[in-house]
Amino acid sequence: MILSGLLKKNIMIFTDMHIPIPSKYKTILSPIADIEYYFVGGFVRDSIMHLKAKDIDIIVFVPLKEIEKRFKTKAFIINERFNTARFIIGGMNFDFNTAEYNLKKDIMRRDFTVNAIAADKNGKIIDFVNGIRDIEKGIIRPLSDITFRDDPVRMLRAYRFSEKLNMRFSRGLNSMVRKNADKINSVANERVGAEMNLIFNHKDTAILLQKMYKNGLLIALFPALKKTEHYWHRKFGTRKLINHLFSVCTNIDSVLNTVTIRNMKIYGKKYIFELYMAALFHDIEKPSMEHMRKGKLSFARHDIESAKTASFILRNQLKLSNDSVQRVEKLIRMHMRPHLLVEASSVKRRGFYRLMRDAGDDIEGLFILCIADKIASDGIWDKRYIQLYRKVVNIKKAIKVKRINFVNGNDIMKTLGLKPSPLIGKLIEEGNDYAISHNISDKAKILAYLKTLKSQ
Repeated sequence: MILSGLLKKNIMIFTDMHIPIPSKYKTILSPIADIEYYFVGGFVRDSIMHLKAKDIDIIVFVPLKEIEKRFKTKAFIINERFNTARFIIGGMNFDFNTAEYNLKKDIMRRDFTVNAIAADKNGKIIDFVNGIRDIEKGIIRPLSDITFRDDPVRMLRAYRFSEKLNMRFSRGLNSMVRKNADKINSVANERVGAEMNLIFNHKDTAILLQKMYKNGLLIALFPALKKTEHYWHRKFGTRKLINHLFSVCTNIDSVLNTVTIRNMKIYGKKYIFELYMAALFHDIEKPSMEHMRKGKLSFARHDIESAKTASFILRNQLKLSNDSVQRVEKLIRMHMRPHLLVEASSVKRRGFYRLMRDAGDDIEGLFILCIADKIASDGIWDKRYIQLYRKVVNIKKAIKVKRINFVNGNDIMKTLGLKPSPLIGKLIEEGNDYAISHNISDKAKILAYLKTLKSQ
């Protein structure tokens, strides 16, 4: 056992310690004031550590229907196995665990000692598992050897809490993860996706990913990464492709900490999860796309194929939202284009416009990813990427200021006498490209140009 003889010895009940229970909580919970209940989990832990708690976990010993009756509202079941239901009361989330046992036995079903400290309705601390001691020592310790077998998603929570609370793993915890890593695939995809979202929204995500990789959990989560483990990668400071992927993740943080462009910082804060995902998977299909072309090693279309693989993983394995999946897919699919434009001997204004048009609102994210990729590949901060970004953004501003009247489908069909067809979309694109390339805003001139194309 991780905690040897936990129920027989080392039992500590702190009756002289209290945490403050906000008057707001007492007011909200007044309908159950006559019922025995206990605060537990993150609220108690964070209160001890003087951190701000978001959701409130409560243990009660009455049926769920009784709680619904008292609060006159319907609960949302969030974990049927552990009888946990969420009530939204006063604009806050209260998660009730309708326990079947006494407090001590229910506590022993939880994940880590730091999350297994309870407090009664007056804030008096009850600690059966030496959780306060582990908080003081900065240790994440499972409650038992079967903690991860009971709920494998707890392995992901272990990494998240270690970063969030600045704690280290207890002795034996790494080997427990290695032993149980393959069980992560038995967890509902939605739960894994939600936990990964939380992990990727913390700082030092790259470090957590590498720790998860060393214990076999990352490959168990994403088997498609296995082909990058032993693939030789001829880039700065990395011998294997997977190390390059980790390096790009690390440099996402470096770029956001260094760059002074406000829109990039705003994008990074809003879409940090998508940026990390794009960094982790952007080259995943390089091994499968390797081929010789004119006597040189080529990875043509690895961006396209990597985007497809990432989309499949995020959509099917993590069950992420369409918005997140499409954003990551776009960043990966386009990640080679800024690299090619930077290295091109000459680029027409039309090329900048097309990059801006295709990237859309993700233009900042695309350049964050590409700069991070360049640093990871060559070990340098290449100022040409910032210069390219500014050129693209200036075109975007010019369009907005000059109010270029882009032609639409109705304009084209009326002027050229055409009926709805795929050709209309191509002509719209040609017309807009022509307007940008020639710096014109006259719709008549754009349509006149399209007439010449039709006659050819």
